Order: sequence, then C-alpha cells, then structure tokens
Amino acid sequence: MEAFIYSGRIADTVLVVLSAEVALVGFLLWRRSEAFGLLSFVASALALGSIVLALRAALLGAGGLFVAIYLGAGLLAHGSEIALRVLATRHADGVSSEEKK
Repeated sequence: MEAFIYSGRIADTVLVVLSAEVALVGFLLWRRSEAFGLLSFVASALALGSIVLALRAALLGAGGLFVAIYLGAGLLAHGSEIALRVLATRHADGVSSEEKK
C-alpha cells in the first residue's frame, strides 16, 4: 500500500475516477442544457484535478515550483467556480438580487 501511495499511483487513480465523473455528469448536464451548472461543475473538477496534480508532484519530488504552479491553477479554477455559482444564483429566477429587495 505504501508503494501505491508514494509512487504517485494513488493520484493517477483519483485523476482517472475524476475524469470518468466529469464525462458522465458533464454529459448529463449538457443534455439538460444547464450551462451554468456544467461550467461550475467543470471548474470544480479542474480545481480538484489541480490539487491532485500538486499532490502527485509532491509525492514524486518534482519540486516546490511545480507544486506551486498546480496550486495556483487550482486557486484560479476555484475562483471561477465561485464566480459561476454566484452568477447562477443571481440568475436562477431571472431576477437580479438587487431587484428582489
């Protein structure tokens, strides 16, 4: 089990499962024409994928620069996810939050 973790294969496994999840859920959201939901889901998956890549880089001793790059990419993806969720919430009823007051 230790070899599975320290070789980075655990991260590879997580990335494969994540890719399958993105394909399945992404297809379902696309079929339902949920643009904001699809974009938010993809941004969330990109954030998780970036964190897993940072973990893999750290386990394989790739260096702090690569870990920082992956974590920075995850931060950008997470920021996009938050922005998309806020936009989706504001447009859920077709009425902006300022008009609801």
